Amino acid sequence: MIQGPAAAAPMLGLLLCLLLLAAAARDDGEVCADSECLPEGDEAGLLQAVGRSERQRTRVDVDGAAGGEQQFPLEFQYFVGADTGGVFRVQITASIDGLSYHLLLDTGSSTIGLCNGTTDANDTFVPPSVPMPDGTPTGDAIAVMYGGCPGAHGWWGDGYTGTLTVGKVSTPTGYAVMQQKTGLRGNQCGLPLDGSLGAERLQGIFGFAGTKGNGPWCPGATYTIDEIVNCSTAPCSVTPTPETAPFQSILTASGSDAFSISWSGMFGAGSGTLYTADASRLRLAQVSQTAGVRVQMTWEETYYMITPTGYALYTGPDFQELVTGSVAAPKCAGECIVDTGSPQTNIPPATFEALVAHFNVSDAPARITIELVGVDGSPVQLNLLVPSWMGDPNYLNAVFVASDAGMISLANWLWYEEAHFDVANGEVVFVPRDNITEFLDELRGQVESA
Repeated sequence: MIQGPAAAAPMLGLLLCLLLLAAAARDDGEVCADSECLPEGDEAGLLQAVGRSERQRTRVDVDGAAGGEQQFPLEFQYFVGADTGGVFRVQITASIDGLSYHLLLDTGSSTIGLCNGTTDANDTFVPPSVPMPDGTPTGDAIAVMYGGCPGAHGWWGDGYTGTLTVGKVSTPTGYAVMQQKTGLRGNQCGLPLDGSLGAERLQGIFGFAGTKGNGPWCPGATYTIDEIVNCSTAPCSVTPTPETAPFQSILTASGSDAFSISWSGMFGAGSGTLYTADASRLRLAQVSQTAGVRVQMTWEETYYMITPTGYALYTGPDFQELVTGSVAAPKCAGECIVDTGSPQTNIPPATFEALVAHFNVSDAPARITIELVGVDGSPVQLNLLVPSWMGDPNYLNAVFVASDAGMISLANWLWYEEAHFDVANGEVVFVPRDNITEFLDELRGQVESA
């Protein structure tokens, strides 16, 4: 459960005092005494003291919160692999039983699956770069499928238990070692090729979603690739074994079910940060009353579900010309989620086709507007500026995909630098970037220099 304001207040007051020395300094240069700091739990006072604006936000330094156990480095990457021309992804490093693994951070799944080797562009097997952990076999197996059927990609693996460590936080966990897989060279298990930027070889996937999405773990089961591709795996013949989702155990150990994912806009080491608990609350306090787009989130211990209600494409001066009207996303039965494991943001086929047609005849930028249900039930919008150079298929296909699934993917971090997930209060807050045109141009320069 989230630490309430009363529980966190003493530490929060002290942190705010230390973090805002300049704002709290007296005229004679003395800093405030503890009793003169912001009142305990006064997050509104924090906002006023920091003096944020949408164009120039001052970040609270939360380094060292809870001994560093609420702040974890991430690596955002541009990955070119054997099966993809280039996609964005985000990596988290975790260890299992003392062995360190680079894993895809995926808010759209709930399981840790280790690749156990991969194949290169010539389909030659490449052994794992890190040995598999020496965990305790559970006798269970899991089949994980992604995408539509038929034609799904996925894997199946045997279950083990061990100790998961992220930063300084350790917890018992279940995980799987993949026995067979298909279609995973584009993100989870592939080898980075020329043109990649900041990308390392990943050793698996770390699902950040809920416990009810982790499974079923079937005792004594085995599967085949054909069953995965055709989504025809048989149900468990006995009652499945329940397994707590690994990331939910990390959140519990950190003291909260709130977390934030932030991207600096660079690639490679130190380019992103995961915040949990009080560290996440501090950052959320900076934006919740100002620049953040607050979206209603449904949480049933499965996925971080949202409700898109329409899409539109605008062009012309100040984006006043409506090219294609609102199109509802009709497939929200568990698919309208925030999913960092999927590189491209879903937009309806009609919107995607209209965007392609626009850039076939114009060099003017466009804007895609995604309307969603806000935290108070009223409509809110995510606005995605699409510069003319992004009309190039190499870029367009790295960022968008024509689909009715209504998924907000990792590509959304191009326009919104942070997402704050507040499970207890049922919202996800997207924080827009400043100077988006300049940022996107700089990003293009980074990718083209790779």
